[in-house]
Amino acid sequence: GELGLGWSGGEGDGEDGGEYAGPYAVYRYLDGTAKHAPLGGASAAADEAGPRANPVLFVPGNAGAYEQCRSLGGEAAKAWSLRLGRRSATNEWMAEAHVYAVDLGEELGGASGALLRRQAAYVQRTMSALASAYATRVVVVGHSFGALVARRAAAAAIGEALARNGSSPVRALLNVASASRAPPLASGAQHALGALYSAADAA
Repeated sequence: GELGLGWSGGEGDGEDGGEYAGPYAVYRYLDGTAKHAPLGGASAAADEAGPRANPVLFVPGNAGAYEQCRSLGGEAAKAWSLRLGRRSATNEWMAEAHVYAVDLGEELGGASGALLRRQAAYVQRTMSALASAYATRVVVVGHSFGALVARRAAAAAIGEALARNGSSPVRALLNVASASRAPPLASGAQHALGALYSAADAA
């Protein structure tokens, strides 16, 4: 399968003109096609699938590529194909999954706390957009350092929702091959990353 564009995002479109600055975008996995669907595309995809669609967001790690979501997306596509063939899918929940991936420009976020904060701000906005479009909570899958980005983004999104008496946009947060407790390199250069870990643990 290939990856179809979900929506492009963010350069300089935060309230301060730079909060989400970066070469970032979001793609939807579409098995066998590369279908373009700009910013309203998630809503259209949700409407087409009906009320049971489950949005899943993949966050790649340090220098990681959004194409790494293919395994996840492929399993969802296989489950859907089994259902179309009137055969029971191994995981019925996956048969209803719409898999998205954030493109963080293959940045070296693992070497910069500032980059990770910028990435997390974009991922947070994407979580909220998907939750709104699908009218349900999002499952977030973070790989390697992408798990730290996802944790920070989820904590901020949940905090904002609770502050306005809303519901959490996050159904579950799954970490894959992640350094969940501390940065893999202990050095002075990692001080900013250590602060991010502490903040994520406190949330």
